[in-house]
Amino acid sequence: MYRSLCMILLALLVVMTGSCGILGTEEDQVLEPIFDPPEGYYTLPVTVVINCPTPGAEIHYNLDGTSLDTNYLIYTEPIRVEPGTTVKAAATKLNMKRSKIVFSAYFTPASFILSVVPGGSFNNGSSNVSLSSFQCSRHEITQGEYQAVMGSNPATGVGEGSSFPVYNVSWYDAIEYCNRRSLLDGFEPVYTYGNFGSDPSNWPTGWKELTSNQVYVNCDWGLSGYRLPTEMEWEFAARGGSQSDGYTYSGSNILDRVAWYGANAAKRSHLVGTKLANEIGLRDMTGNVSEWVWDLFGAYLEEEQNNPTGPTTGTNRIHRGGSWSPGSNLLAVSHRASAAPTVKKNDLGFRVVRRIL
Repeated sequence: MYRSLCMILLALLVVMTGSCGILGTEEDQVLEPIFDPPEGYYTLPVTVVINCPTPGAEIHYNLDGTSLDTNYLIYTEPIRVEPGTTVKAAATKLNMKRSKIVFSAYFTPASFILSVVPGGSFNNGSSNVSLSSFQCSRHEITQGEYQAVMGSNPATGVGEGSSFPVYNVSWYDAIEYCNRRSLLDGFEPVYTYGNFGSDPSNWPTGWKELTSNQVYVNCDWGLSGYRLPTEMEWEFAARGGSQSDGYTYSGSNILDRVAWYGANAAKRSHLVGTKLANEIGLRDMTGNVSEWVWDLFGAYLEEEQNNPTGPTTGTNRIHRGGSWSPGSNLLAVSHRASAAPTVKKNDLGFRVVRRIL
């Protein structure tokens, strides 16, 4: 009887102390490591300090992009990093969950370059599509490039800086950027708005405030200026054009190599061009920010097509490539998404193309 009573009291003591956190197992997650200086573009080697806000945590890191589960160094002192390097790090502590893996990219400045995408054919899942050659920007339009043309930078809160992709831009904003940049660079603007011509400075106040106003935006495909890619141009380029290796994502079947996405982006955008390029030298076509294209949303045609420009009626405009936000199921090069042309999101930007004359 006495022994049974002691056992009951001991059990109650364990429960009570456990509920007070004395004997409970610590399951909190270690806080993410912090890099100093932060990621950015650097022309010379940089000394990087990594700290973890969780006291007593051990930091694991590597510089080659491989898994931290099997290949890592233990951080003990500042590390010397050459431009062109991405540092991957996570922190651990006994009886705590490992921190999220974080990245910091140290790269030489990106420049606005258009790569030639040689013409060719591919199957979009419904039909064969043939495309003429065109030029495509190697990375997403940056905040610096956007501000230089438009006079303001709408991107704030999830990655800010001249070499980060621009976001919080509507389809209309992208159209305007294309024409204004064409005028600045001496090319013929491809877009007109109703009877107001091709110079956005002459377009009426409020022209981009209503979804219905998109019917007044027309494209002259024969002119030399910058424009948004058609959906099929975008997908052909993302797949690697005629050099495609058939990857699920743009440039690889392994997301971490080519994309900033939900599992590695720490809920924000990242510097353009810091992930591996695809087969034809284009970067960030998977992840980072999703990208507006020209086309209205609609079902694919089943017959063979040549340089298609999409449906002539509809409400939403297509954007492709996924972003830093979604899971891997939304990042395949075949995945389609759409939104009204007035929509602005913190993970939605664009890149541009030009006709080869």
